[in-house]
Amino acid sequence: MPTKSVLELANWNEDQELTLLLSLLGKDVSHWQDKTAATQLREMDWVRFLRLTEHHRVVPTVYLQLKTLNHPFVPAELLRNLQAQYHRNTLRMLHLQAEAERLTRLLIAHGIRVLMLKGPALAQQLYGDVSLRTSKDIDLLIAPDDMDEAEHWMKEAGYASKSGEVRVLGSWKWKDHHASYLHPQKRVEIELHWRLHPDGGGEPSFDELWNCRKMGKAAGASRQVPLGSADNRTVMTSCMYTLGSEHQFLYLSAHGARHGWFRLRWLVDIDRLAVCAVDW
Repeated sequence: MPTKSVLELANWNEDQELTLLLSLLGKDVSHWQDKTAATQLREMDWVRFLRLTEHHRVVPTVYLQLKTLNHPFVPAELLRNLQAQYHRNTLRMLHLQAEAERLTRLLIAHGIRVLMLKGPALAQQLYGDVSLRTSKDIDLLIAPDDMDEAEHWMKEAGYASKSGEVRVLGSWKWKDHHASYLHPQKRVEIELHWRLHPDGGGEPSFDELWNCRKMGKAAGASRQVPLGSADNRTVMTSCMYTLGSEHQFLYLSAHGARHGWFRLRWLVDIDRLAVCAVDW
């Protein structure tokens, strides 16, 4: 059958590739095989299905669901493609997680409070596994007054500003909401935020967000170290702070709306958060 546009939304409820994708993104797919007729799978446009999966950034979930279902009408070539992307994403997310931890420790060591937005920390928080979500960069949120010092330490860590603009007279605090930095060797991009949203509207202060923060430990990377024989306090050598669940829900909702909900991954994130962590 001819390949349809990835973003064609007309008659979406008759769109069998999108319908299949939505079914696989649900938490319970045990009934999937019963409701999906063999004729539908034979007529499936698997090329378009793959493009939809990639566009919506849900390759990890779809790959693991299809692998578990092991349906005979799912093409082996499709599974191999998804598997390769899944493995590449796992390595990428572990790389981003390690770099996020390095930068977080550096900034905290110099008295700069840091909250992780999205990325590996969100993957760990919502899915319990960094490999189950995709991310292209690292987003960090700090207080506006810490921006100059944070930028200094970003440069010390090997990052260069992507814009090269010089901030003067404090106008940047209201004209923008983040600055981007790139590590030329590691090819990692960092977005350093001093506000959650770009529109300049009302939002919680950093102090409020910090007071409601949630600790997210990186899988397999945290341990407790005694501070001294006479001091039974402990410190986390590897931990990252994220937004509290309620602030996280509002932030993800506003972020998705601002971008027109053109990726299903954002709705999956919100669904995972809403059913397990939000105090309504």
